[in-house]
Amino acid sequence: MKQLSTIGLGAILGFMLSFPVLAINESETWVEELSFYDPVPGGWTDFSTQIDASARQVFDEALGRIVGVEYSPIAVASQVSQGVNYRFFCNAYPVTPGMQTYPVMVRIYKPIYGKAQLMTIRDVHE
Repeated sequence: MKQLSTIGLGAILGFMLSFPVLAINESETWVEELSFYDPVPGGWTDFSTQIDASARQVFDEALGRIVGVEYSPIAVASQVSQGVNYRFFCNAYPVTPGMQTYPVMVRIYKPIYGKAQLMTIRDVHE
């Protein structure tokens, strides 16, 4: 029973601190790293230029009614958190003649159930 409580405490601490989780048996003669925390909940993935179909669908769902500027995603990072948070690095193409293209970061939240929600669009300054 002591081993289960050690694993439970280790799992909680590992989740909260985003460190590998270690389990120690009662006699403390072995230590085992538990690998069921990949990816770490709460941790962001690295940005990737490989935007898969599900991420693209979330992007299109959240920005489908935006007018005046067209956004083209270049890279995406995600974070699992009672749904999925996305950050898309994009080029913004204003539809107004003579306006310059500029880089932006688009943040979207996709709940487990429901539609993707646009959270912010921020200019990326050089």
